[in-house]
Amino acid sequence: MRASRLLSIVMRLQDGRVTADELSRALEVSVRTIYRDMDHLSLAGVPVYADRGREGGFALLDGWTMPPTGLTNVETEALLLSGMPGQVRQLGLHAAMLSGQAKLMQTMPQNQRAMIGRISAHVHVDPVSWFGAEEPAKELDVISAAVWNRKKLACTYLSWKGEVKRVLDPLGLVVKGGTWYLAARADGDKRVYRIAKFSRITALDQDFTRPTDFDLASFWQGAVTRYETDIYQGTATLHLTKTGLERLSLRTNIWT
Repeated sequence: MRASRLLSIVMRLQDGRVTADELSRALEVSVRTIYRDMDHLSLAGVPVYADRGREGGFALLDGWTMPPTGLTNVETEALLLSGMPGQVRQLGLHAAMLSGQAKLMQTMPQNQRAMIGRISAHVHVDPVSWFGAEEPAKELDVISAAVWNRKKLACTYLSWKGEVKRVLDPLGLVVKGGTWYLAARADGDKRVYRIAKFSRITALDQDFTRPTDFDLASFWQGAVTRYETDIYQGTATLHLTKTGLERLSLRTNIWT
């Protein structure tokens, strides 16, 4: 995903000065990774420089802009997700991703095209976990359009209590292990919905205002933490012989 991250950094720098900490939080990588990315951008000819001090940060030389690629907004969005080809297809952006990649390749010198070809031939990303399967994501195109355009959704959802009907403010999409989830607000509460469990969903011609302080990554991390805390509530005491403990340690790398 480095290529899409570097593109994100350049696009962010074109909006103005930004710190390594801000980029680290926005892109969900370490500050050290951000510094390495800046080195890669400099080697690629992007005139990025760093100012130290309280008001410091990274910036581009005045007047520099990214060379035009002819990419449409949809193609750019698809390229930012290009590390997840299966999910790009589910979102209906596969054709846009391919055309965007072709346009971007045309702007690169031959040696860079050759390197990208070698990387593509030797690295494959499989986001689905072992023994798992990519869940069907019905009406994902309808849901994603509502997320981008901030339109309300009317849905019927199969929860553990049975079918419920709600009107949602769709705030963001998350894919984890091949499974799609929707972060949404209903009746003032923000919740996570598993998209495969929507039995019916319809986009409404009603706008909603996304909370300005809503951060999808932070919300998702909080939801994961709460879920894992609720699931793992029991404790157990395991009695082992010395030999059993040694064998367990060798198999699981657990040391006590």
